Amino acid sequence: MKRTFAAVGATALLALTGCSTTSAPAAAPPETTTAAPTTTAARTTSNNSTPEPLGSELSFSGTGVAARVTVFAVNQDVAPNAPTPPSGGHWVGADLQTCVDESDVNFTVSWNGWSVTDARNGAYEASSLTYSAFPTPKYPFGSTAVSVGECVRGWVLFPVQDGVGITAVKYKPSSKVTAVWSAT
Repeated sequence: MKRTFAAVGATALLALTGCSTTSAPAAAPPETTTAAPTTTAARTTSNNSTPEPLGSELSFSGTGVAARVTVFAVNQDVAPNAPTPPSGGHWVGADLQTCVDESDVNFTVSWNGWSVTDARNGAYEASSLTYSAFPTPKYPFGSTAVSVGECVRGWVLFPVQDGVGITAVKYKPSSKVTAVWSAT
């Protein structure tokens, strides 16, 4: 499914987070929820509060900037061999892709702006740490430039308390743009 999100200006899109390569991510442990991309006509909106299915491509546009973002999969225990998150719990991962179609400015992506939520609306921000035991490819961790015509894809990880099941992936690159995908 394609949806278009109109942003007020280019700065609303500069914080987009993306993935690290155009190659397919490594196989994930068994608790991964995935979906094949769906296609429908794009619609313009600034927010989607109703979660989209995994595989849905959402389009963001603003003055001189246009990008597409997709969440392909969510794995509820993506890095069992990585060190335990500092606050305890386990690692949940989301396989993401960002494609830049137009940009008059330096377009960058990172883990900033990404979070996951549970059934009780608990929110878990993307990790501020990365480990070699995290799945690859990794979505760019720090601010990484993406050129027009390029796509980046990889895993973003979230520290989550044990016993918590993630129900949605949220992308909020600015106060004016919010996108949500179902994690199930």
